[in-house]
Amino acid sequence: MKFAVSVTALAACLNTVSAHYTWTSFIAGGTKTPAFQYVRKNSNMNSPVASVSSNDIRCNTGSQASAASTQTYTVAAGSTIGMALDQAVYHIGPILVYMSKAPGSVSSYDGSGDWFKVAEVGPTFSTGAWSWKTTEVSQYTFQVPASTPPGEYLVRFEQIGIHNAQGSGGAQFYINCAQVQITGNGGGSPGPLVKFPGAYKASDPGNRSSVDETREGNVTDDETVVDSEQGNMLMHIISQLRPGADLSRITLPTFILEPRSMLERITNFMAHPEILLPMSKIDDPVQRFVAVVKFYLSGWHIKPPGVKKPLNPILGEIFTGYWEYPDNSRGYYISEQTSHHPPKSSYFFMAPEHNIRIDGTLKPRSKFLGNSAASMMEGIAVMRFLDRNERFFITQPNIYSRGIMFGKMKYELGDHSFVRCPESGMVADLEFKTKGYFGGTYNAIGGYIKDRNDKNLFELSGLWNGEMFIKDLATGKKELLFDATHARETPPSVRPLEEQEDRESQKLWRKVTTALKQKDQNTATTEKSRIEDEQRAEAAKRVEDGVEWHPRFFRRVRGGPGGEEEGEEDLDWIINARIDGKTPDETTKQILNIAAILPGQKPKNDFEIPPRGSVADNHHHTPAEQQGGSGDLIDFGQNDTPRSKGPQAVQSPSPLINTQQPMHDNQPPARMQEPLLPSTQHYKEAMKPAENRPDGSKLARQDSESGDLDEFVDAES
Repeated sequence: MKFAVSVTALAACLNTVSAHYTWTSFIAGGTKTPAFQYVRKNSNMNSPVASVSSNDIRCNTGSQASAASTQTYTVAAGSTIGMALDQAVYHIGPILVYMSKAPGSVSSYDGSGDWFKVAEVGPTFSTGAWSWKTTEVSQYTFQVPASTPPGEYLVRFEQIGIHNAQGSGGAQFYINCAQVQITGNGGGSPGPLVKFPGAYKASDPGNRSSVDETREGNVTDDETVVDSEQGNMLMHIISQLRPGADLSRITLPTFILEPRSMLERITNFMAHPEILLPMSKIDDPVQRFVAVVKFYLSGWHIKPPGVKKPLNPILGEIFTGYWEYPDNSRGYYISEQTSHHPPKSSYFFMAPEHNIRIDGTLKPRSKFLGNSAASMMEGIAVMRFLDRNERFFITQPNIYSRGIMFGKMKYELGDHSFVRCPESGMVADLEFKTKGYFGGTYNAIGGYIKDRNDKNLFELSGLWNGEMFIKDLATGKKELLFDATHARETPPSVRPLEEQEDRESQKLWRKVTTALKQKDQNTATTEKSRIEDEQRAEAAKRVEDGVEWHPRFFRRVRGGPGGEEEGEEDLDWIINARIDGKTPDETTKQILNIAAILPGQKPKNDFEIPPRGSVADNHHHTPAEQQGGSGDLIDFGQNDTPRSKGPQAVQSPSPLINTQQPMHDNQPPARMQEPLLPSTQHYKEAMKPAENRPDGSKLARQDSESGDLDEFVDAES
């Protein structure tokens, strides 16, 4: 990512003090050594380096001339070392430490080899603004990685002053190098590697930092390099974040968005039918479990190039799709955004002929972590093999976007996830490994499959975007489990846009996604804002009318002792239909009766009575769940609308679309949302007092499952 600082973000932070500073004294064992005893002395006093194309960017101007007279300090790998300045840092900006191993004696080494980063200090965030710990710092120490290979090194301390970094070449580099001999048995492989000069470019906005980046031009499909304008936009947003800010309440710039909704992206995990369909037919329970783990690992490689985030679904958004399988059977998928704050995406999948069903709710919780953003992927999926009475509970790794402030933006999966079968007692503990400074690699996985006695049966290894292996610990045999590099996914088919409702993902976001694919960020931003504005208007209208929103296709999980979904409480929501057909054809009819999935199938808009409130599920949504979401950078509650003081009515949202307006693929309706219910006229008539209704009847509702009749009366009469 380009290191660019927004004028707005920095305007309040500019430091007018003109004095400069120099790294002078090496620190080891807590002791500061005399100035320039182990640190190469520069010839430009305390002035910074400005040219990133000069060799001075290595260890400062004139420092090579003092190399031979500079002593070399011996220290063991794993020790804490550092460097002190002649006066405290005045300018805002990061502190970075790089090391470069000399091919021979460090006293004659010019620093032209490879460098790797070992430490950094970025900004902190408090009271709604960013600040730099680096200002007024007079020394900095760090721990040398214990796996550092022995040898003689240059240790390069650098503070980048970004106080004037609004334009190209504006950054100032305060650099000095210490000469150090590292001892020990470290066998690590340092990386990523950069060159000085070469790591920074004068054309980069503000002379970006190269933290966490590889050599120039070596951009992988997990990396993104953004331009000046995009970098400024990100920095402007970041400058306004609170500590631990929830990124789900932040409108991110469209250039980092994937052109599809999260509801559609979930289908990545059903996109390998060649793995999915045979699973339930495997008789051996251990091998069946291994097949489920393989299925789970097969979906992570499906992603757009670079670092992209799917569109946040709006409340009530739906996506349906289907797969045509080689055996002439089908798989069906129904999903809905069941909550916006906090975001919850609920989904249902079933392949009736293969007795496979998946229920899930994804609950991403995004956090800002300084130079990274994390999506903590909470929620579970429950896969069921109906003919074997087996369930598999599945969690997900977290997603990290590295280098959002400086360095190339890098996509990583991290932390542990689990696959667990309560019926067999088997568990897979899978670790998605993030790249450290030493050893390992990007995109690595590891883990074990264990039996009910916690005995390790298999070991897993490899890359989630490459080859993954499984080793039988009883026989020692290791074999390929899945090769993502040669895998070809099968995305779901969907109904044509002209058949879709306005709240279906592809139709809802079609102008945004079209603009994103055309790299038309202005149109994408305008159309995205329009949808978000409509959503806020809906939320305000619900609050004004005292309406409690309920999902269309999903209901609350009935968990707890004796509940239908006991043990599955983390799903939160589950498909609101009974799927218990005796044959695949009966089951298919039940699924298609829920929502329109196939081409030519019309949506079932037969909800004459609006979704029921707490009478049905004893749950009251929190105000955050009812709100439709904010388009502001940060949610400070400025868009909150007071609740109606009257009793809460159980009714549908007001229609936000002119249903008489003709629909054309290239001409959207004046308002984007179709009413969640086909008509409110019958309901409005029914809600009149009995004496005002034509037939004088009382208002009653019959439960569609139990047959119980509920009569509604005025609580005050």
